[in-house]
Amino acid sequence: MGAVIELEISAGEPSRARPVRVLRATGSEGGRGAFDLDVDALVARLSSVEATVLASAVPARRTLSAGEGEVRRIGAELFDRLFTGDVGAAFRTSRALAHARGENLQLRLRLEDPALAALPWEAMFDGATGTYLCRKESLIRQIGPPESLAPLRVDPPLRILGLLSSPRNLATLDVEAERDRLERALAPHVAAGLARIEWIEQVSWDRLHGRLLAQAWHVLHFVGHSRYQDETDEGELAFCGPDGRAEYVGAAALADLLDETEPTPRLVVLNSCMSGASGLRELYSGTAAALVRSGISAVVAMQFTVSDAAALAFAHGFYAALAYGRTIDDATRSGRIAILGLSRDTLEWITPVLYLRGEDTRLFTVAEIQSLAGRHAGAPDPLPPAPADAEAVAGGTPLGESVPPGPRRRRRTAALVGAGIGLAAIAAAGIALAAVLPGHREPDASPAPGAGTPSPVPTTTSFAIPASQLWTVTAVECAVDEPLQIRATGIVQHGGTADRASGPDGMDGERLDTNVVDDANHAALIGRVGESGAPFLVGSALDMTCPADGALFLGINDEGYVGNVGDFDVTVTHEQ
Repeated sequence: MGAVIELEISAGEPSRARPVRVLRATGSEGGRGAFDLDVDALVARLSSVEATVLASAVPARRTLSAGEGEVRRIGAELFDRLFTGDVGAAFRTSRALAHARGENLQLRLRLEDPALAALPWEAMFDGATGTYLCRKESLIRQIGPPESLAPLRVDPPLRILGLLSSPRNLATLDVEAERDRLERALAPHVAAGLARIEWIEQVSWDRLHGRLLAQAWHVLHFVGHSRYQDETDEGELAFCGPDGRAEYVGAAALADLLDETEPTPRLVVLNSCMSGASGLRELYSGTAAALVRSGISAVVAMQFTVSDAAALAFAHGFYAALAYGRTIDDATRSGRIAILGLSRDTLEWITPVLYLRGEDTRLFTVAEIQSLAGRHAGAPDPLPPAPADAEAVAGGTPLGESVPPGPRRRRRTAALVGAGIGLAAIAAAGIALAAVLPGHREPDASPAPGAGTPSPVPTTTSFAIPASQLWTVTAVECAVDEPLQIRATGIVQHGGTADRASGPDGMDGERLDTNVVDDANHAALIGRVGESGAPFLVGSALDMTCPADGALFLGINDEGYVGNVGDFDVTVTHEQ
């Protein structure tokens, strides 16, 4: 386990300071403090905070919107009131040591008061560094006993059950789009026989019950509506009743249903509104918290209403990170960063929350694949490190749709399969399996006499670049001066309007103030190398040499991309 600070905030009088205890902290002896904040007053503002966060999904051309100003003030207040005295010193020491090791700090919060659990801790803002904590470090809401279940041994494939629910009397959700993206994210591992995903459309209690009894499932992914019922102080998911209308299932009942399965799914992803919300009377009444308390190892959920675009972006970034062997907490942070790619003003990255039971985020082990990796890698570590700053799965499928965070401070460790969690088990296994797939060369124990350095092998990677967002990070890793050939086809519609459509070369002769590359056609395919690289025109064909080391980003020359429809089909040939 890397650098960790775990804090317990106890219950107390509404208008009084809550005791804070440092349960553990890397490089620190711990300590005690007080969280001195009028919690009830802040809870009363939550509906306004939710409305502000959801409204931010609409792009605006401001440096700091009024909505973000309010959220930042709340976030700064939470941060400043929590990290004071000994608690603040322990936090700063732990973070400094984590960064010195090339890691991110893992902050675990044990919240012993329902009102505390209802607060938007994901908004915490560090004024000293000018950063939102959850976008730089891992933030976990810790629930349950300190012991963890032993990692579940999985004989491939890892089984994922997707639940789609869009009752006819509720707002229509683009459940098919999320289904498509999740299937694309897992496609390399499904093809390799390492993962299998099945779906229940218009999920009902009976359908889910029957499927859970019939087969073992390791991961559940719910796409649909949810709500928090103040009358019953319980989170509920909207299933479909016999008439197609919403039939709400309470957290306690759902926990009992999942507990009947053997083995119980280790990971549940609730990509639905309010699935992470907590009540003010019962500490574990929220859907996500109740599931974790009942025995689910990890649940990722939403604490506020979430826009359809943000829900899709989060799922994409989350599973992409898992596909590189990242931990559950890192994957949640990557999902936040994917949401950032939707708009410069969005605040919806606050909405996802991670609930964890026990200490260990290693939910699965795939010993058979781990053995394969060790045999073919020719080294003690089973897997090579993931490419720096890439949020996409190995093999070329574009998964991370984001403007990534700053330079990663992560150690490039190679032992990813054994430490894999959630879908990381299949993803890491997929990377390991690349060692025995065509195109991989197992190193000879004794090279032939006179043999020199082998010539680079050209590699061709194909993927789709959506026009509905500004940048997409690809699986292509550039090396400075490396030859790169990009070819693109496809038609996209601007704002979904059929009479305003173009191919990768963009709208001929049209220059708009929303263009990223000023001297290129509007809506043309553009690229950049690395997080801060200068954008350049790609169009339908480009032969170039990489200007720097880093991940290849591709996007559309249109900062007003919201509402665009369609994809560019891109093929990149480079040397590895």
